[in-house]
Amino acid sequence: MGVVVKHLCLSQRTKIHHVDYGIPSLALKLDHTLRKCALIARGIVLRKGDLQISKQMEPFLDLMNIEWNAKVLSAALRTLRQKKMNPPQLLPLTDDLITVNKYLENVMKESTNKIRNSFNPQMWAKLAAVTSCRIILFNKRRSGKASGMTLTQYAWRPNWKEQSTSKIKATLTPIENNLANRLTIVEVLGKSRALTKVPILLTLNMKDAMDTLLETRIASGI
Repeated sequence: MGVVVKHLCLSQRTKIHHVDYGIPSLALKLDHTLRKCALIARGIVLRKGDLQISKQMEPFLDLMNIEWNAKVLSAALRTLRQKKMNPPQLLPLTDDLITVNKYLENVMKESTNKIRNSFNPQMWAKLAAVTSCRIILFNKRRSGKASGMTLTQYAWRPNWKEQSTSKIKATLTPIENNLANRLTIVEVLGKSRALTKVPILLTLNMKDAMDTLLETRIASGI
């Protein structure tokens, strides 16, 4: 059994007598698959009342429990860990990011103006897609949460202008005041079970596009 698994997973022995798998994930899947097939086969013979064949299958399952972890699973997990170490970081070029951002900003402004002047369902769908892309790109460290932001979360966002006071603003630097006036924060739930809040930042153009989408949402049939 071990020889077959090593052949399927393209294993090779290293200089320090370790076994490395070319396809370590396949070895992990075979563990579950072989056990499941053996249990299904044993269930079939038990339904037929053939206890002799059922007993003949017990050594295979016992051998899986005794030797699989040491001979197959440990090597597969070690290979997976080694492949995850020092992976190549493919970073996008700055010029490409600037080009994408400019394109999204221009399309957002153009689509917002067109929808306000004369509603078009196709233009509404285009604005929704472009706005979503812009929000995800702007919040790239929280892209998963940004893509899952709900309408309720956006509607319940805190309003800095209404909640802030002159005393709070006086303690901020000009840059901080400018950021507070230009950025909108939408809080969404994080992955933690402690209900951790994750902030999603929106610029003025994003907020304007979102408000336009909400105002024309009923007309679009959503």
